[in-house]
Amino acid sequence: MRAVIHLEEILNFKADAKSKVISTESSGLLKVINPSNSTTLWGIKLDASNEADVLTEIQDTIQHIEAGTDYVKEYKTSLTSQVVVTEIVDTNFNGEEINKLNRDLTFNVDQNLAFMIKIENNYDFPIKNITVEKYFPPDTKDLRAIEPYTGETTVLEDEKLITWTVPEIKSKESKAIIVACIMHPKNVQPYVTGKIVIKCEADNKLSSLVPSIDGDSDNVDLRLKAEETSIPGQWNVDFGLRNASEFEILLKHVIISVNGDVKYKEELNTELEATNEDLIWKQQILAESDHYPEITKDFDYYVLYDITEHSVISYEKENDHLNVLKVNVSKSFEPNEVVTYALTPLIGIIEITNTGTSTIGKIEVEDTIPPFVVFDEVIAELADRKVDVIFEEKKKIVHKPVETEEREKATFEMLEEGGMEEKAKEAEIPVEQEQEDVTVQRKYHYRVKELKLEPGQSLRLKLIGEVRKPKFDGNQASPAEIKAFAEQPTVPFVIEAQMDGKEPYLVVAFRRRSYELTSIFKKIGENNYEIEIPITNTGDVALDNVIITQPIFNAEYVGHTPPTVDVTVEGANVKCHVKQIKPTETTTIVLQVRADGPLRQQQATIRIED
Repeated sequence: MRAVIHLEEILNFKADAKSKVISTESSGLLKVINPSNSTTLWGIKLDASNEADVLTEIQDTIQHIEAGTDYVKEYKTSLTSQVVVTEIVDTNFNGEEINKLNRDLTFNVDQNLAFMIKIENNYDFPIKNITVEKYFPPDTKDLRAIEPYTGETTVLEDEKLITWTVPEIKSKESKAIIVACIMHPKNVQPYVTGKIVIKCEADNKLSSLVPSIDGDSDNVDLRLKAEETSIPGQWNVDFGLRNASEFEILLKHVIISVNGDVKYKEELNTELEATNEDLIWKQQILAESDHYPEITKDFDYYVLYDITEHSVISYEKENDHLNVLKVNVSKSFEPNEVVTYALTPLIGIIEITNTGTSTIGKIEVEDTIPPFVVFDEVIAELADRKVDVIFEEKKKIVHKPVETEEREKATFEMLEEGGMEEKAKEAEIPVEQEQEDVTVQRKYHYRVKELKLEPGQSLRLKLIGEVRKPKFDGNQASPAEIKAFAEQPTVPFVIEAQMDGKEPYLVVAFRRRSYELTSIFKKIGENNYEIEIPITNTGDVALDNVIITQPIFNAEYVGHTPPTVDVTVEGANVKCHVKQIKPTETTTIVLQVRADGPLRQQQATIRIED
C-alpha cells in the first residue's frame, strides 16, 4: 500500500466595475492520502518544487498517516489570472451600457438598475465550479436575477449579495448573467456600485507545483482468513502481521476481539524483521456462535496492534463476508379452508427466500399433499418472471370408487344447505371418479434448475389444482422440504430447510468433500522399505479425523513420520490418524517397515470419521 497525492487549487480574484482585476489570490491544498482501511503508512517524505508562482515552501517529513486519513498542506501562489470579468450597468435589461458620455451621472430618484456580469475563460483548459459573488450597497432593495442564465443563483437580501454558480466554462468561451435591483440615488455611481469576488477551479494545475512522495510507505500489513471447522458454528480465524518497512519494528502487545468478546490478549515484546512477503507473527483463534448459524453469515472482529512507544496500528472490519446458503420457507393455500363436498379449485403457494449470502443455483422441493388434494400444474416465478420448473409425482395414487351411499349423502347435504337439485346433481361425485384412501399421501417433487436466486430474492411456486373433500385445513398440511444448492460449486454449504408451522429450522451439510490418496513403495536397504502416503485435500472443506489404513502383510512396522500422526498396528494393517487436513493442503505419511522377502504392495484406504 502506498500513499497517493491529491492536488486542489482554487483561484480567487476581485474585480472593480470597469473589468479591471485589482487583486488575485490563488491557494491550494496538497493532500497525501492513505487509501487503506487497515494499514498505517509510515516515514513519508513530501516534496514540491518551489517554482516562481508557488509562495509556500513544501518539504515535509510525515511521521505517519493512519488508515483512511490524509495529511493536508496548504500553500499560496502568485498566479496571473486568465479569467476576464466585465460588468455593465444597464437600465434596459439587455446588456447595453447606459449614459456612455457621462459615467458619473447621479440619479435623483430611486432607480431600477440592471448589471450584466460576464466571465470569459482565456485559459487553454476548462475552468470549473465558478462562483461569482456580487455585493451591493447596504440600502439596496429587491435583488433578483433575470432569466435566462446558466447555472444557479442565490439571493441573500440581508447581506445584499447575489451568488451565481456555473459548473463549467470551456476554454475561450464566456457566460453572462443580468442581476437587477432598486438603488437609492446617493449610492448610484455607475461602475462603483460594489465589489465582485470570483472563485474557480480546474482539473489542470493552475500553478507549476510538482509534488512527489519518497520512500516505501508500505510498512505494516494485517491479514485475516476464516475457515470453517467440522463443528457447527465454529470458525478458525487466522491473523498475521507483515512488516514491509526498511527497519525492524517492536510488536508490544496484541488484542483480538470477536463479536465483542476478547479472544486473545498477550504481551509479546517481539521484534519483527523487515520482509516483503512472509507473515512474521501469526495467531489463530476459535470463533464460536451461541446462535447458530449466524456466525457463518457475518461476524465482527477487532484487532489492535501496539507497534512502538509512539504508534498504534488498528484494524477493524464489520460483517466479514463468508458465503453461506440459508433459506426461509413459507407454505400457504388459497382458500386456506374448505368445508364443502363439491370440487373446489385450490392454489398452493410455496415461497422460498434466500436469506443467506450465496447465490442459489438449484432448488429441490419435496411436498407432501393430502390424498384428497390434486395439483395438475406448477408455476415458478422469480422477480415477476417465470422460470422453468420440473414437476413430478413420486408416489402412485391408490384409487377406490365412491360408494353410492356416500354419493347420496353428498347430494343430501347439498340440499340441506339450500342448494338446488340441479346443482346437487352437478355436484354428485360419479362412481368412476377416483378417490384416494385417507392413509395414502401424495409426494410431489419440484426442481428448479439453472436458477440465479440472489441474496434477498424470493422464489414463488404456485401449485394449481383442486380439493375433493370437505373440511380441508391448510394449517394442518404437511410442511415442504427444501434443498438449496449454491450456484458456485466451490461453496461448501448446502442447507436443508423445513417449514413446520411458522418457524423454519435449518440443517447444514458439507457437500464437496474430496481427496487424493496414493501409496508409494521404496526399498531403502536389504529387507527395509519405506511406504510414502501423500493425502491431498481437493475439496472445499477441511477433512477432520482422517483414518488411513495401509496393509503391510508379510512386513513388520518399524516407525513413521511425522510424529504428529498417531499410528496403531492392528494385525497386518497400520492405521494412521490425521486430525485435520485443510483444503488444498497435502499431508505426507512415511512408514518404515521391515520384510524378510519382497514386500507385497497394496494401496492404502481412507476413511473420514465425522
